[in-house]
Amino acid sequence: MIDTAVSGKVAELSACLDGLLEADLTALSSVEVAGLLSALEVQRRRLDAVDVAVVAEVGARVWPGSTRAAPRWTC
Repeated sequence: MIDTAVSGKVAELSACLDGLLEADLTALSSVEVAGLLSALEVQRRRLDAVDVAVVAEVGARVWPGSTRAAPRWTC
């Protein structure tokens, strides 16, 4: 189970994505579509940063049944 504050943020993100999937893109001009693509790419990269933070937190945790912390990955 996820903390309610965090799960609320994930629910908001899901709702926003649903809204974008339902949007009528044909109503946008070519410039607006290009701007949307650019804006989505920025958000996609930000989501990658969230993934990195969550994976790092997973790696820092001690998991039930283990005798040591989960491995820490380094580059």
